[in-house]
Amino acid sequence: MIPCPKCGNLDYHAARQCPQFGGKPVCTSCCMECAYYDPSPMGLHCRYHIYNPKPDYRGEIEKLSRQIAVKERQIKHFYQNDKPWIAEKIERETSWLRAKRREWERKRDEETKKAGTEI
Repeated sequence: MIPCPKCGNLDYHAARQCPQFGGKPVCTSCCMECAYYDPSPMGLHCRYHIYNPKPDYRGEIEKLSRQIAVKERQIKHFYQNDKPWIAEKIERETSWLRAKRREWERKRDEETKKAGTEI
């Protein structure tokens, strides 16, 4: 039998997967002592993912990509209409959005790499 990662108990009859311990089985007594445990009649006892939701990397990256595309069209428009000061301001905003998109992509890549090593 696998020992409980929280208390080290080897002699337990039932266990539940705990997201705090990487999905390892935790004895039910340790599960019930957890701050995220909710004794609801619906059967969904662990509230960890409700209080700690996973970020939507793909949605955020797509949203930032659309914003960057719109800003690039605006930059082109203002340069063609001989308003470079407005275009330069939008270029600074675009560079900030690109940096933010790279950050989200880096986080997504780290999470997929971490998930790949755990399997």
